[in-house]
Amino acid sequence: MLILGGGAIGLLVAMLLNALFPNVEYIIVDQYEERIEQASALGISKEKFNPLPKDGKVTDIIDTTGNSKLIMLYMPRLHYSGNLVMIGLSDSRIEFQVRNFIYNGWNIKTVYRYTNTWPFLISLLENREIVLDKIITQTYSVSDVQSAFEISNDKRKSIKVCISF
Repeated sequence: MLILGGGAIGLLVAMLLNALFPNVEYIIVDQYEERIEQASALGISKEKFNPLPKDGKVTDIIDTTGNSKLIMLYMPRLHYSGNLVMIGLSDSRIEFQVRNFIYNGWNIKTVYRYTNTWPFLISLLENREIVLDKIITQTYSVSDVQSAFEISNDKRKSIKVCISF
């Protein structure tokens, strides 16, 4: 399994996999080395950031970025009858060759606002199977909103920034 993006959503996906499917192998692809340290604080081992072998195929790609270039870069790595799960929203056009999906038996699954997942996720949080405390890397008061936006734009320094009112 390949997770595209090591931001807040990508790391949450990894945390869910660790909690619910501890034997599932996955690799996280992210452009920032700093994500490895941030992920480590969440209990995600740095080995999960190892590069995908040059000719390696994966059964599933979970995109959390919405980055059309990144998705298209990794689509050829999707195994026959593999699944592309699209969580990341993209404002750009993503052009797929339909014949590639037909010939390879690929499936696309989209996720929008996590419909019907809230009760399940709440139970995971209540039972402390997932701990979100460290996903929020910084909290700023509303009077310091400019600093909050500046740090949130630097993906090397933050996972998720909150503003308290």
